[in-house]
Amino acid sequence: MKNPIQKIGIVTALFCMALFLFLTGCDKESPTGPVIPTGPVIYTVDGSWSGNTSQSENVSFTVASSKVTIFKIKIITVGFTQETETHPSNCMITSNSFSLSVPTTPTLTITGKFTSNTSATGTFTLGSTSGTWTASRLSPTQKLVHSKI
Repeated sequence: MKNPIQKIGIVTALFCMALFLFLTGCDKESPTGPVIPTGPVIYTVDGSWSGNTSQSENVSFTVASSKVTIFKIKIITVGFTQETETHPSNCMITSNSFSLSVPTTPTLTITGKFTSNTSATGTFTLGSTSGTWTASRLSPTQKLVHSKI
């Protein structure tokens, strides 16, 4: 049998361990789950992009420093085909989106939204003709030629 001093030592050690575990496990300031980002995800989209419209025509554009610097699209309307290449001077990408208006007759309006670092979707309107487009970012080894679509 253990003497009373040994019993007090064991009880004291157990009490101290229990107190330590209680105090370190009850920190109200520590997170209780995974940290979830609260802001929107901003994609890295600089590079060359290529895809198709809802009319099965080509669309291509280039992004540099978070600005659309070249946009080319071919649109089929009643009576004619409009092939437009524009070099917007200040088409900033904000919150993964952009829009531009091209002074053609009638005016061509283009919108775009990046859905990932490698995918984008958008719309176009030329007079009474409208449609959608999708594009993928080309790999760095692929070159986009902004000539005839």
